[in-house]
Amino acid sequence: DIETFLALLPAGPSTADLTMLLAHWARTRHGGAPRSALTAPDVHAQLLAWRRDGAAASTCNHRRRALAALYQTLDGPGTPNPARLAPKLPAPRREPRGLPWPIIRRILVALPDRGRPADGTRAAVSQTKARLWVLATTGWPHAVLARLELRDLRLDAAEPHALIRPRRKGQGARARTVPLTPAAVRALRAWVAAGAQGPFSRSSMHSTFQRAVARA
Repeated sequence: DIETFLALLPAGPSTADLTMLLAHWARTRHGGAPRSALTAPDVHAQLLAWRRDGAAASTCNHRRRALAALYQTLDGPGTPNPARLAPKLPAPRREPRGLPWPIIRRILVALPDRGRPADGTRAAVSQTKARLWVLATTGWPHAVLARLELRDLRLDAAEPHALIRPRRKGQGARARTVPLTPAAVRALRAWVAAGAQGPFSRSSMHSTFQRAVARA
């Protein structure tokens, strides 16, 4: 069943990840059994066994997710899926990664104010710097900023706010209104002035930030 499932998937990192996760199931006492023989209690008992052997709860839940994908692909949605019926193991939330604001500000100040030359001329302002200031002052992820449009901003309102739209592929999700702090309003005004709207390269932004870390 595992080989049949994996043969249906395209080559890539996601398939490699599923291959690794399902290999753990193949090595259990259920590895040689057909998928129809596995029950939700069997799945849950195996997750608990891995946890007792030292695997992290999140790792066990990833293995459960991979097995659930196998059942859904081979049997179709709406059919009994013992992996989904088995409860996840409680996993502690990760502490958010972050740096103190004074350090973030020092790094952003170290960024060049002018953009890198793309066609022999240097831009008057750095769009990357403008974007990073918005991310730092709003806490938004990259994808939210990439989707943001000028019509979504109400910077001159009595209570400044922005309309955050869901991803296009999201079904049933609604746009939501989020308030903006004075620092975020200043950053967004600079973002508008820099003409930094639209998609951008996360890897390029990361490289620019890393160079600023060294400067700071």
